[in-house]
Amino acid sequence: MKASARRNKKTPGGCDPKAGVFHREMNEHIAQAFENVDLNLKNGGGDGWEQVRAGRTCTTVNQQ
Repeated sequence: MKASARRNKKTPGGCDPKAGVFHREMNEHIAQAFENVDLNLKNGGGDGWEQVRAGRTCTTVNQQ
């Protein structure tokens, strides 16, 4: 897939953009979300997480 095509494809936080798999296990979901941010930073012309000065995450806990 060309970089320009990847740039236009929106991927939810914990979804693997290559396999199209949405991780259900929380740790895998969070790890994939961070990988997706790195991928999007690089696709946008940056160097990935190494250029990020600060970040904020928000999570919710489903206690069913």
